Amino acid sequence: GGLLQLFWGQEHLNCLTLVEQHLQAYFRLQKEDSADSGPQGKACHTQPPPSPISPPARTEHTSDDLRTGSF
Repeated sequence: GGLLQLFWGQEHLNCLTLVEQHLQAYFRLQKEDSADSGPQGKACHTQPPPSPISPPARTEHTSDDLRTGSF
């Protein structure tokens, strides 16, 4: 084993949040389809609902440079 260096930022969090929202919508749709399918069945592939408009991302800019003197 060793160390894994990971660079993480606000955009990564925003992307993961959006992926989570899409997966929840997909699984909800799959659950509804399986509950609705009876002897007649439904089409295998359906168009997912449009994703909700997410609020604008908040990006925080910080500076912790000790040379500036304001720390």
